[in-house]
Amino acid sequence: MRPASSKRRSSAAANISSSSATIALSSSSGLSYSPLRLLRRLAADANVPRAARVRLMLLLGYLAIPLDLVPDFVPVLGYADDAIIVSLVLRSVVRRAGAPLVRRHWPGTHDGLDALARLTGMPL
Repeated sequence: MRPASSKRRSSAAANISSSSATIALSSSSGLSYSPLRLLRRLAADANVPRAARVRLMLLLGYLAIPLDLVPDFVPVLGYADDAIIVSLVLRSVVRRAGAPLVRRHWPGTHDGLDALARLTGMPL
């Protein structure tokens, strides 16, 4: 049996390595937290149609609640459900509000916006 201190160290090392992988993935794609800021900005904009703003607010609520359709501890699928739901809601918002409005509110890089366009399947 391992002492508690070595368990903590191995757990901390696993957390650091998974965090590093997440940071590397998000910085390489240019996405990081930009989609969340985009959702918040679009939900607050009065130029976005009301139905789209309601969808955005419901999505933000869904993302804030720790309960998911598929729990996050399930490999791959745990995080994929969040990405799929965000993609579907953003796609419907782009259709209602228009790509120029989404481009205006996008806080990230051009590469990140291109990645978001590929993810949602919409020309931005």
